Amino acid sequence: TVPLSLSLLVLVAWSVEVYDDGWSIGLIVRRAFILPADLVFDYFVFFERYPKVYWSNSFGNIFLDYPYGETVGRVIGDFRGEPNMNANSGFLSMGYAHAGGYGVLLYSIVLAICLRITNWVVKDRVPIWIVGSVVSIPIINVITSTDLTVVLVTHGLVLLVLSMFILRFR
Repeated sequence: TVPLSLSLLVLVAWSVEVYDDGWSIGLIVRRAFILPADLVFDYFVFFERYPKVYWSNSFGNIFLDYPYGETVGRVIGDFRGEPNMNANSGFLSMGYAHAGGYGVLLYSIVLAICLRITNWVVKDRVPIWIVGSVVSIPIINVITSTDLTVVLVTHGLVLLVLSMFILRFR
């Protein structure tokens, strides 16, 4: 990762030097650090004032009606004053959108269990490079931009963790 990071840094420095413009570094810094934190804050502010979703946009729709006409990301985009924005955010934001502080706690526990099983598998049998290559993308997604339930089911984190668990006993 050091050569990749260093290459990115050199590319950004070259871009600033050649084009005499801080746009590229501003874009990288804003997209990597400022926007995700800003979105988390917006989710917390919005769902403090308006009804929680309580998973009615997915498996909870059997029991509850979804309170909004658009996806959660679009609702937050509208709230931010950017109606065409799909403001995806990570597990903390989505946990709060679903059930407030209890949702954040539940999502944190579920993610911790997945990570604990992953760590357990690495310690006993499976090489770390296999586990890292398989689990890194879903974990990055759940932290930065996707609901935990989506990562567990659609992105396959449940199957990955179960597969590693089975590999452990092989």
